Amino acid sequence: MEGHPVVSVIVVTRNRREDVREAIESVRLQSHVHVEVVVVDNGSSDGTPQMIKESFGDVRLVELDWNSGPYHGRNVGVDASKGDVLFFLDDDATLEKGSIARIVERFSLEKSLGVIICKLIDARTGEMDSRLLSSVVTNPDGECYLGDMVAEGATAIRRSVFEQVGRWPAHYFRQYVGRDLSYRIIDAGYNIIYFPAATVYHKESPIGGLSRGQIEREKMFYAVRNQLWIAWKYLPLYRAALESVIKICYHFGEALRKGALGPFLRGLGSAALTVPRIVLKERRPVSRKALAKIDYLAYGGAITQREMLESFSPLSLRALLWRRLFTLKARSGATKSTKETR
Repeated sequence: MEGHPVVSVIVVTRNRREDVREAIESVRLQSHVHVEVVVVDNGSSDGTPQMIKESFGDVRLVELDWNSGPYHGRNVGVDASKGDVLFFLDDDATLEKGSIARIVERFSLEKSLGVIICKLIDARTGEMDSRLLSSVVTNPDGECYLGDMVAEGATAIRRSVFEQVGRWPAHYFRQYVGRDLSYRIIDAGYNIIYFPAATVYHKESPIGGLSRGQIEREKMFYAVRNQLWIAWKYLPLYRAALESVIKICYHFGEALRKGALGPFLRGLGSAALTVPRIVLKERRPVSRKALAKIDYLAYGGAITQREMLESFSPLSLRALLWRRLFTLKARSGATKSTKETR
């Protein structure tokens, strides 16, 4: 289609030729909106770039000769894109038909809406992805505002918001990168909404031939390090210290359960070495108003209408701690039950 694209769908891939083919085809099925597809290839060796050139001549392909990681790749994709809305889609995911049009319409209804997160379905089980369960388990089919997450591979962001608050922090490499972005978005005065009218089906394909257990252990390093980075970068010092204790205890238990004590210790060691630099050079605490909003949306009650955001009562520290612990327990239980179904 000619003209200025309304939505740029950005896909970063590496050695997932058939998965990315399905992802692109699902975007082609979208209608009523001018959509462009930008694929950033992180040095694939399985013929992915050749397949895209032969099968999808209208796709803008950016070829990198090394594995830059998903977030540097997404930033590169933004530079190559032109749409007013940036849709970040995992290379092993597909869009339900009509999702893009519904996203564009939802953005038009609320000027302060900066991010739309799709309903995320496990393509193998047909059940809701566990990464969203802890936030929307009470009503997975209803809209609600979110406080501390961006589901990086199933998310639409206004380009103007993305450019205002800054890019994906590529040095995180993976894990909890969306949380870093969410703090900046809410601090800038924009909202994040879970929008089940748009659906993404995610396969969670293997990475580099690794088993699921190996992948989980690999994630542990980044989960520990990155969450400590985020705490010391954005939270008041007393909260950063408190969150550090909670995160370390939680991930220590998860590491024992998953047999990932080594990655846990490496992540903790890396954080210990780098947090001082974060505090000295990168620290930018969010405002008290933004933090109260983040706390309530993440650990308080479900807010389903924008007007409710103007009247919520900030959580006390005691209530916050209690609900934080409850959320961690629920999240752990959801992860276990999800694994049992696979």
